[in-house]
Amino acid sequence: MIRLYGALIMILASLWLGISQAAAMRRRPGVLTALADALDVLKSDTCVRLLPMPEALRNAEELSGAARPFFAFLTELSERHASLSDAWDRAADALKTLSAEDRMALRALGARLGRYDVQTQAEAIEQCVDALRVHAARAAEQAASGGKLSVGLCLAGGLLLAVILV
Repeated sequence: MIRLYGALIMILASLWLGISQAAAMRRRPGVLTALADALDVLKSDTCVRLLPMPEALRNAEELSGAARPFFAFLTELSERHASLSDAWDRAADALKTLSAEDRMALRALGARLGRYDVQTQAEAIEQCVDALRVHAARAAEQAASGGKLSVGLCLAGGLLLAVILV
């Protein structure tokens, strides 16, 4: 009887692992879309309204939804007098939901913000927004197919382990 309970626990644990992996895959497109939307707000604030960067970052933080941790961390770092590009890199690295490719797009933007004229900054933000939207679309496709695959493979692995060990 204990073996059956152990097998059931293994199956449930492997199923939980698959479901948590699928949930992480589904979160990434939402974070990327929220980042792109917040960057649009940042572009409007810095390039049209000509707000100072700290105020524009606070506005983006308020409206960013799923990307709020990025802008909250960025605002906190920039208020501690870290350079904007260093703070931007650290905030991008703190987003564990994103892939390395997503972080590279954010870092490229961080290297240009606050250093060039308004037009160059607007172009850099637009390039980053476009890249993030492409990544979000690709991530949504991967989440749809990969989520089911992840759950199925984890469940099959748990069942296989249970059969072998019982």
